Amino acid sequence: MIYCLEKAALVEKRIKSFSTMHAYQVAGQYENIEFWLEEVRSSFRAIDEYSSRFKKMNSAEQKWCQLNDVRSYCSYCQGPCDFGARYPSSPKQTSAQELQESRAALDEAIYSLLIRFFREGLASFDDVKRYGMQVGTGIDPSDFEGRASI
Repeated sequence: MIYCLEKAALVEKRIKSFSTMHAYQVAGQYENIEFWLEEVRSSFRAIDEYSSRFKKMNSAEQKWCQLNDVRSYCSYCQGPCDFGARYPSSPKQTSAQELQESRAALDEAIYSLLIRFFREGLASFDDVKRYGMQVGTGIDPSDFEGRASI
């Protein structure tokens, strides 16, 4: 798995774990909301910039192989291959769908946490909207109906 997906999965898992915590533990996490928002923003940036980083990496690898005449190796004789591709194959790029799914899962996790903060009385609706804007997560007012005043 690539780094940006590992990072997003780790942050998502930790944030999801808050949903099973006692209210006093959630209150403790709320005091660190700016940290968690930055972790989400950082993960989103890593996902969003992946394609650009991949292209740079792939280009640099190909250039290096050409400049240093690094050749593909034969799986049969374990030497330079005279019959196959001249240079080693390019790394496999992660699909846009996999990146989008990872981003969506993290987005859902932070949204659920923001709702939990609201329901525990730790954050007002305006706070939740502001936090959502900080990470680019939309807020659905219907998720807050029947709760404290919004």
